[in-house]
Amino acid sequence: MIIGTGVDTVRIDRIKEGISERILGPRELKEFEKVKDKKTYLASHFAAKEAFFKAIGTGVRNSCFKDIEVIHDRLGKPLFVFHKDYEFNCVHLSIAHDYVALAQVILERCYGKIYLGLGSNIGNRLKNIQRACDLLQILGINVVRKSSIYETKPYGVTDQPEFFNCVIEIDTQLTPGNLLKLLLHTEQIMGRVRERRWGPRIIDLDILLFGNTVYELKELSIPHYDMLNRQFTIVPLVEIGANNHPLEGNLTKFLKEGEKCRLITSNW
Repeated sequence: MIIGTGVDTVRIDRIKEGISERILGPRELKEFEKVKDKKTYLASHFAAKEAFFKAIGTGVRNSCFKDIEVIHDRLGKPLFVFHKDYEFNCVHLSIAHDYVALAQVILERCYGKIYLGLGSNIGNRLKNIQRACDLLQILGINVVRKSSIYETKPYGVTDQPEFFNCVIEIDTQLTPGNLLKLLLHTEQIMGRVRERRWGPRIIDLDILLFGNTVYELKELSIPHYDMLNRQFTIVPLVEIGANNHPLEGNLTKFLKEGEKCRLITSNW
């Protein structure tokens, strides 16, 4: 469902380079120092951000230009990085420029397309994962699709039992930040105790992908900052059709034949 659209144009010759500190975020400022055509860069980013604020229907009020940044994926496609919580899971950005910079933004709330990683290596691992899914549904999360459950070796800290891991696709209208709070609450209900990083856990719930959006919040990065190094996330993601990483493209290229995940069950 489309929840907002926005279009903006900016005359490039009217742009003043002095606005860079006001409208550009940290990533953009580093790029800005290196580009030759600084006016076109500024006009394009200004138009993209104005189009976004029109699409959310509030204008710049309650936000600022540095709440979002415009970056590019590995093929050069422009996309936003959000530093503030928003209520959509798909965003489309197109930018063109000649004498003017033109930007169009379309915001969608797509059904599903939000992927969580689940893991457990304490107690009855299968029942822990099943209970976590049941709790999520009780708390208002719609579980759309579930991958098989795989047994994998511990990652990061290796002196601990092997994990059961899987991925689920969910549908929710929660923002990423509020979804994180709900996942942490679910872990607490199940009795998770955080004694050391990457240590044993009764349940672990991670947001892997949130549609095609990219977030860098204080306590949350989406896509998950380390997911591409973890076969226990890539294998189940590909299994249930979550093939696209917003920044890196098709996930199948990250599958590694030498790092097998042992299938436990496809029916749970």
